[in-house]
This record gives sequence, C-alpha cells and structure tokens, in this order.
Amino acid sequence: TYIYVIINKEVISMYEENNFYQTNSTNNEKSAVSEKTLNISLAFSKMFLWMFLGLIVTFGIAFLSSFSLETLILSLSWPIVIIVGIIQIIICFSISKQALVKLNKNVALILFLIYSALNGFLFGSIFVILNAKTFVLAFGLTAGLFLFMGLFGLIFKNAARKLQTFAYVGLVFLLIASLISFFVTQDWLITAISALGIIVFSIITMVDMRFIVDMMNNSSNPDSVSIYGAFVLYLDFINIFLYIVRIILSSRKN
Repeated sequence: TYIYVIINKEVISMYEENNFYQTNSTNNEKSAVSEKTLNISLAFSKMFLWMFLGLIVTFGIAFLSSFSLETLILSLSWPIVIIVGIIQIIICFSISKQALVKLNKNVALILFLIYSALNGFLFGSIFVILNAKTFVLAFGLTAGLFLFMGLFGLIFKNAARKLQTFAYVGLVFLLIASLISFFVTQDWLITAISALGIIVFSIITMVDMRFIVDMMNNSSNPDSVSIYGAFVLYLDFINIFLYIVRIILSSRKN
C-alpha cells in the first residue's frame, strides 16, 4: 500500500518536472489531480483491509466449525453444499452490481462478509484434516505467492494485460480437468490439477490486480471499486490456498 502511494506521488512529481501542466494551469486543477491520487491510494489500502477481514471471517468460522460434529456433517452433505453454492453464486453477482453499478458500498461489504462466512462454514473440515503447523505452512505459501504475483501485476502492467487471455483459457482447462477428476480419482491427476490450479490462479491474481488498479484510475468512485477488488482478490487467495492444501494432503499419502 505504501509502495503504491509512493509510486503515485513519484508519477505526479515526474509530470510536474517535465512541464506536464501548462503554465496557465490553475492550482485547483493540480489540487484535483492530487486529491484523486490520494483517494485512489486510500481505496487501495481499504481494498486489502476488506480482503483481510474476509479471510479472518472465513478461517475464523472454519476453525469454530471444526469443533462441532453436527456442523461438519452439514457442511459435507451434498444438498447443503449445493444450496450454499447457489447462494454464493447469487451473492457474487450481487456484490458486483451493488459495488460497481449502484455504488452501495455498505450492502456490497455486507454481502462480501456473508460470502466469507459461508465459505468458513464449508471449510470447517480443513481444520480437522490439517494440523496447525500445516495450516500455517499452506497459508504462508499462499500469502507469499499472492504478494509476489500482485506486485508483478502492479509493476509489469503490459505483461499483466497480455496474460489476461492466457489466464482465462487456463481457467477453462482447469474446470474441465476438475470435472474429469470426479471420475478419475488418481493421486497423480489430483496433484497435476492442483499444480495447474496454483499456476492459473497466480496468473489471474496478477491480471486482477492490474485490472482493479485500472478500474480505480478510471472510476469516479474508487471506494466502491475497493470492495469489489477485495472480493475478487479474496477469491484468488482462497483458490490458491485450497490448491496448495490439496498438494500437501496428496504428498502425505505418498
């Protein structure tokens, strides 16, 4: 976040040093540019704050759910999984609409936290399967990879934009491979799909980071974009985490 603020300040400074502003530019125009830069920087900071809050809600509820056998049984039953999945799909579209179209930040944030809570309900079994050391390892690897790809997307703008098509083609292949894994339950296939998932969502993280920054720069309300961005990056983080967990569990069997 601080790096982002510094970069924006350096860009403004560079423009001023190279006479980007004409000599007849008013102080109000310069002030407006500075204010927009500050608003974007604050929105960028809030985005990671909301994302972190979503992760806390998810893993907090998952941890608490792991102590209740009844909750675990419910979270693993197919009818409940399907119902929760449908609700989450509806919430996904609702968050986008509330944050980007209606600019209703409070509703979008509440929906995001509800989505995070539902994920926590479904993830209770993770804390039963993994011990604390393994969870910390998986979370640390996810955080490191997420941070690296996010910074890559911010620094190498053109590369991030060019990889967008590749990322979503990879996502299609990942979905197809995941469907195949329902019928072919070989350990090597699950490991290969998990590795592909990590690669695909790492690239998507980079693409999403660049896309969100572009949205903020072109939006008159970057604060609303920050909630949408938090939700998108939260999904990227969760997917990378789950695929890393699958690889860890697969390695245990071997």
